[in-house]
Amino acid sequence: NVITVGAGDQEKVIYLGRVNSGSGDSYMAVEGSEKIYTVDASFSNIFSGSILSMAARESLPDFTQEDVIRFTVAEGEREIIFSREKEEDAHGQKPGWMVRENIHEGTQSVSKEPAAKGAASMEPAAREPTAKGSASMEPAAKGPASKEPLPEACPADEALVSRLLAQIPKIRYEELAAYHPDEKKLEEWGLQAPALRLQVVYRKDGGEALFSLGIGAEEDGCRYLYPQGGQGIYKSRDSYVTPFRNLTADAFLSLSVAQIRREELKGITVSMGEIHKEYTLEAPKDGETTFRRDGEGITEKEFNSIYTFIFNSSSRPNW
Repeated sequence: NVITVGAGDQEKVIYLGRVNSGSGDSYMAVEGSEKIYTVDASFSNIFSGSILSMAARESLPDFTQEDVIRFTVAEGEREIIFSREKEEDAHGQKPGWMVRENIHEGTQSVSKEPAAKGAASMEPAAREPTAKGSASMEPAAKGPASKEPLPEACPADEALVSRLLAQIPKIRYEELAAYHPDEKKLEEWGLQAPALRLQVVYRKDGGEALFSLGIGAEEDGCRYLYPQGGQGIYKSRDSYVTPFRNLTADAFLSLSVAQIRREELKGITVSMGEIHKEYTLEAPKDGETTFRRDGEGITEKEFNSIYTFIFNSSSRPNW
């Protein structure tokens, strides 16, 4: 290796030669001097890589799960959108996740989920406003437009969604493969219209920001990644993005039977054959809550034994 070092008006040329087989050190000489030096091999290794290997790597945005308002996983024509309301409700309850699934055919989005009564509707992620410095990622699929309506989102399983969301910060940019890539380079590595795309809308500095990541071709157990608005294309392990592949909204639907908070509950009717039991509670603004079974007073513990059992029950998936 030939290394040129400049400082002010002075310039020195350093030559790094072979490695001494006995000590493992490298031979070094400075232009204009007859002396030969030995230096630690690590000095030579610093300059043995490419310019790209020395470039500073980007990192994923610094956001927590609490900051995330909405995130989307799009693979081919399929787009799965997870979202939640921005504010807590009147009881201080944190907003729950909702999920919907779209199939993009041309410019129209077709939902594959049944509408949830009373749920808030959600626009496709491809229509999200783009944060400053980031580019939106349009679906790559082309096809005839569908005339089907866009139903509303369905409640999602909180634990499953949180587990998936936790995989995003685990993604690592391990090697810079191309700096400020052009369209030809993006197409070469499957990033012009990536088959797999992640989008995260999160709170930042009192507003909202958008992070978009295209996931391209696979090569030797690695994937090419391109953060929209970033400085380059990166290589990363395929295992980092495997959790986001082949997803369906059905797998994230909430299986809870009746997630009704006690503050909103007026009564419970239990029917088993010819046996019917009526459980009620009265919660005046001023005073203690009273609990009854078939009109007779019962303790709060007795009431909670029925309520907790129903609240914590879950159905079994039919897929």
